[in-house]
Amino acid sequence: FAGLWVFVRFGSSIFDISPENLKISQRNLIFPTLIFFISVFLIYASTFLKNQKIKRTIYFCFLVILCVDLLRFASKFEPFVKSEYLYPESKTIAFLKNDNNLFRIMTDDSRILPPNFSIMYKIQSVDGYDPLFVGRYAELISASERGEPNIKQPLGFNRIITPHNFESKIIDFLGVKYILSLKDLESAKLDKVYQEGETRIYKNKNYFPRVFFVENVIKAGNKQESIEKVFEENLQKTAIVEENLSGKFGMGKVDIVSFSENKILLKTENNAEGFLVIVETFYPAWKAKIDGKDTKIYRTNFNFRGIVVPNGSKNIELYM
Repeated sequence: FAGLWVFVRFGSSIFDISPENLKISQRNLIFPTLIFFISVFLIYASTFLKNQKIKRTIYFCFLVILCVDLLRFASKFEPFVKSEYLYPESKTIAFLKNDNNLFRIMTDDSRILPPNFSIMYKIQSVDGYDPLFVGRYAELISASERGEPNIKQPLGFNRIITPHNFESKIIDFLGVKYILSLKDLESAKLDKVYQEGETRIYKNKNYFPRVFFVENVIKAGNKQESIEKVFEENLQKTAIVEENLSGKFGMGKVDIVSFSENKILLKTENNAEGFLVIVETFYPAWKAKIDGKDTKIYRTNFNFRGIVVPNGSKNIELYM
């Protein structure tokens, strides 16, 4: 009876189509109708047949039909335009991609590279991404936009975090090397380096490296105290953690061996115990090893990562 009901409902849907679209609809229904009748036949056959070999053959046929149907759908309905129409390779994009250093970008206008678009070019941005809303990062950027250590709700964002205050020290700390704008910008820390049409690219002379050692580590009792100290301290020299760790640390040299979405490899050289700041979002799934031994990742500077590195030459791996 269930099969009969589906058959009647499926057949009656044909009569709901407007006359002008009837021919197109009838043509598009040929293949789905064939799939439907074959599937119904196989369902009834698998229900009443007792031979296990024949049943296994029927299950295999179901798998083949499923794959064929999904591949047809993917090829016929999903790719409706060429990808370069939505993601063009402009001269501005080429300029950014030709810089082989590790950096982030930001815009002062959401019409330039809307959020989620830069990921298609493998260009790292400070914008948030629609599927993942990290609360601490949203609070940090909200404070950055306000220009003060204010992380009270509402934060001023919907699902996507879109910072535009390029004068903030938080933007420097995030390693924002380039700011894109549709208008001329006046700032002591910016140099105009490129223009295509109305799109200007400015280089931020104050941008931080992605990983670096600091001289001092101070403790914050909670996240409000942490964000206040982020605004107060010189983040090139001092890191703020929310655990029982503080004191003076030795400076050292760090090289990025490789950097990917799920793994970061670093090589350090220092004459005394150091504290290494990694300007990547603190997230519980990430782990760290020094010379193959597990080490603790500290929540650093409100939302980022820090690890204590012993003296000497060390290989560091961060992974998830």
